[in-house]
Amino acid sequence: MTNHNLILATAGHVDHGKSSLVKALTGVDPDRLPEEKKRGLTIDLGFAFLDIRSPEDPSVIFNLGIVDVPGHEDFVKNMVAGVGSIDLCLLVIAADDGWMTQTEEHLEILSYLGISRGVVALSKSDLADKTNTLKINEIRKRLNTSRLAKAPIVRTSSVTGEGIEDLKIALGRVLKDTPLPRNIGKPRLPVDRVFSIPGIGTVATGTLTGGTLIRGQQILIQPSGIESRIRNIQSVNQHLEESRPSMRTATCLAHVSTPDSQGPTKIQKGDVVTLPELGSPSQTADALIERSPDFARSLPRGIRHLTDGSRVRIHHGSKNVPARMRFFEKQDLSPGQSTLAQLRLESPLFLFAGDRFIIRDWPGKTTVGGGIVLYPQSRPYLFQDCAHKNFLEIRAKSLGKLDHWISSQLLRDLAISPTEVLLQSIFSADEIAETIRGLAESGAAILLGPLLVERKWWDKLFHTASKAIDQEHSTNPERGGLTLSKLRRTIRIENRHKDIFEALLERLLRSGFQKQGVFLMRVNHKIALPERLRPLADKIRSSLNNKPLEPPSRKELASDSHYLETLTFLIQSNEVVEVSDKIVMSKSSFNLAKDKIIDLIRLNGPSTVSEIRFTLGTSRRIALPILEKLDHEGITLRQGDRRVLRQQQKTAVP
Repeated sequence: MTNHNLILATAGHVDHGKSSLVKALTGVDPDRLPEEKKRGLTIDLGFAFLDIRSPEDPSVIFNLGIVDVPGHEDFVKNMVAGVGSIDLCLLVIAADDGWMTQTEEHLEILSYLGISRGVVALSKSDLADKTNTLKINEIRKRLNTSRLAKAPIVRTSSVTGEGIEDLKIALGRVLKDTPLPRNIGKPRLPVDRVFSIPGIGTVATGTLTGGTLIRGQQILIQPSGIESRIRNIQSVNQHLEESRPSMRTATCLAHVSTPDSQGPTKIQKGDVVTLPELGSPSQTADALIERSPDFARSLPRGIRHLTDGSRVRIHHGSKNVPARMRFFEKQDLSPGQSTLAQLRLESPLFLFAGDRFIIRDWPGKTTVGGGIVLYPQSRPYLFQDCAHKNFLEIRAKSLGKLDHWISSQLLRDLAISPTEVLLQSIFSADEIAETIRGLAESGAAILLGPLLVERKWWDKLFHTASKAIDQEHSTNPERGGLTLSKLRRTIRIENRHKDIFEALLERLLRSGFQKQGVFLMRVNHKIALPERLRPLADKIRSSLNNKPLEPPSRKELASDSHYLETLTFLIQSNEVVEVSDKIVMSKSSFNLAKDKIIDLIRLNGPSTVSEIRFTLGTSRRIALPILEKLDHEGITLRQGDRRVLRQQQKTAVP
């Protein structure tokens, strides 16, 4: 036997027999609250289970979890909480009443949530035998432009049992064509009930989506951030080691309490049980907002147009929160239109990119639209950012296309972490990794260490850096190239892209450039003094050669900025030796002084500064800096007031 878990939710107007139909199908009365029993009215969500064999393969069994939702307009928020994680629907329409207000609104909600598979049950058919055909024609006409246009319509009666078996057959046929729930390794359990069992503890239930939860697993409750552990898991009154997607799941959680208890760590309806590594709750999110033209007739006149800045209620999963909607372009949104919007939530929601949600008016009386999350971790300042708007436009035009969604983020951010991109999304890590490999293999992007980099930007960086170095060679040929700090300022790589700079240096060094100290230059670059400075260089050379071992001070040689620039070039080109911060000598003069000192010490042994000064025929002002430089270079060593030779000697300035 092969078992597949799926979730079905009822939908339809109040008193159209949804709960009675569920009881007729399953033998379970989904109305569990005393007030529901007393009033004969569904108030909160009810649950039941039904196994249906595949009509084509009896070895395949669909384990159907059924969520029975309230139909009264006062409890639509509970209805939305029940249909947020379903695979198909059972739209119930009473044969005596026909199409009603809440039939319309429930269908609208299902449409916005992307539910396209289901069965229509024409309930109470025993009360309106003569009008059944007319009702079916009316229903088919109403459904014609909806996602349920091809849904089968089955006459049923919970009183006589008529059509119940036909309904099961119709459900089986729809189930065999319904995509199985995806396991993307990102479990989320939107909590729709919380209660405490003496001796057991706090239990949170919901419909699991996106992945598995395992007994003993460490979990995180969002958006509160409370950590807990799953003590036990149940589904359909069975103890389980793990729960899978589209299973009604009850989790017994450690170290948390119910909302009405005194404990500091509480879980409540609307929270999400998930894993710690799957991101953080959203306070601001960007989305594509849609308003269907099919349901405009049911809207009150005052809310036919949604305006920029409207305060609304966002229903996501089993939770709803107030929010302000800011439209990126439009000032108002009419039925039949869509637009990009930023949702500024007054309370956080745990959102994934690709999630669908429902928009209701602020008082919670009317459904006014739906939406798809494009970017769950937005910020208010991005509202005015052109690159961010382009990023959202690409995502809105390519819903469900993972390569486009990753490429859109590359175009905006230029470099992204493969392990972090779309972490909070409806795509699995394997799907994301495979798509990233494809982008790299196609040449659209390049993997550089821990980052995925947009190819055109990467090539532009290289050309910008190359051009900057060439420009430096052309403008200042006397210098040793472009400093690393100036290159960093030129290409303006942000701190979050610091790894890119090192990768860029490696590419430059593989492409005809070399690094000398803090300078980057072309391998074939020859340092040359500009024509305008050459006469000054001749004067400096003359001054240094006039008295080789008694040169003028550095200050005298570099009397202005032009002379300083020239002297710096001569030092960098190794023509002049920088003895100290005050003394410079020609290379030949310094080598001459060094050779004389070495010969003196070899002949006479350890020598004083006075003896060395006398040998050089120079002043202490010159002799002492020369000796200190030779000490630093490891040629001489000071012992008391004398100098001796080290064992390893250099005979020329490198």
